[in-house]
Amino acid sequence: MVAVVAVIACRYEGEWRDNERHGEGTYLAANGVIYQGRWVTDKKQGPGTLTYLDGNCYTGEWADDQIKGVGTFQFKPSNDEGEKTLHLKVFGF
Repeated sequence: MVAVVAVIACRYEGEWRDNERHGEGTYLAANGVIYQGRWVTDKKQGPGTLTYLDGNCYTGEWADDQIKGVGTFQFKPSNDEGEKTLHLKVFGF
């Protein structure tokens, strides 16, 4: 019998306050998504960048752990079309 063990780990490097992410920091999620930006009481808040495994990313404003405000989605090319950028204003989901 063979035992398979999967290790799922998240990693945060940055500032802390009262045992919560608070200030500037970088979070690497178990699925490989990376958030770099500001944290307030353990939530994404203010300017930040979320980068997906495929290279697509969102750079802009966050409020209460959600994309909210002015930001830019940047899509990496999947063929010879070249990089595409979408500028938008998000009011919430």
